[in-house]
Amino acid sequence: MNPIDAPNFVINNTATIFARVDFDDSLQCNSQGFASTTFTLSVNPLPEVMPARLVQCQDMNAPNGISQFNLTEANSLIVADTNGFIFNYYLEASLTTQLDETNYSNTQNDQIVFAEVIDESTTCSRVAEVQLHVENRNANDATLEVCGGGFGFGQFTLSDAEADILAGLNPALSIAFYESEEDAFLETSPLNDNYPNTIAFEQVVFARVEDANNECFGISEVTLIVNTPPVVEPDESVIYCVENLPEPLAISSGVIGNPNDYTYSWSPDGQTTETIFTANITTHTVTITNRTTTCVNSRSVTLEASGLAQIIAVDITDLSENNTLVITIAANSPGDYEYALDDENGPYQ
Repeated sequence: MNPIDAPNFVINNTATIFARVDFDDSLQCNSQGFASTTFTLSVNPLPEVMPARLVQCQDMNAPNGISQFNLTEANSLIVADTNGFIFNYYLEASLTTQLDETNYSNTQNDQIVFAEVIDESTTCSRVAEVQLHVENRNANDATLEVCGGGFGFGQFTLSDAEADILAGLNPALSIAFYESEEDAFLETSPLNDNYPNTIAFEQVVFARVEDANNECFGISEVTLIVNTPPVVEPDESVIYCVENLPEPLAISSGVIGNPNDYTYSWSPDGQTTETIFTANITTHTVTITNRTTTCVNSRSVTLEASGLAQIIAVDITDLSENNTLVITIAANSPGDYEYALDDENGPYQ
């Protein structure tokens, strides 16, 4: 085996090296006059990287061509599978000034920054260029309205706004919703489709519109409005004197506000006016709908029959320490009765 030229030795993948050390004969330390060993040299591949381009929407609060970027969105563009790699972002190719990778504002449009990609298993690294481009495009704003319980909070289905947001745009664009504009720019903390508002009555959330390449097309405002149901008086019971049959009695919806702002549907009567006239001894329920918001509330009015007491007998037992008065009323006399002695104006008991 011939000795190798160590400084100029080239291997492609792995190579086993045999090393021999010859001893000075004068030392006589080894009867063989030499010692030997072997070791393996391995060459690890550099990460395979591709240049990337991030397209962000214009930040309307920043100069033209300037916006906020989440540089980690480029990770999956630089390498096909990000597992096992570490990504660091720098301002210069010399990797001198490290950047905040989750919130970086570019300094000019089409700016180039540099991603250091490190293979965790080998520590081998490579650098890829990332172009930061800002597009001044817009999607549509939208408004969603729901009926709440009177305290200004309700449950929204955010995807209900998508048709308005994409009106006149490519329907293949995708939408994600965020609680703040910054979250929408940086694509952090997306909202669930079923979203309970956190600010009473009116709140603005933000929709990020993207194409299939994760390029920002526009960031829209979605206004969430919680409407209150009609305010009505409490349910009540009304006494109807059967002696007045069949004369109808007026009962009202009890809505508070301008009655013309609402529509009415009575059950079981089937009438649609704010006030109805009835002699039907039952519970009458009205459904009240706001003409503008379509919010609904209901109220019930129960007619309770009552009539003049038909006194059949009055029996008095006296001549004792405790006198007794027994008044017998006809069984078919409707209503609950109180009694007063001597004075029709009471007191009753």
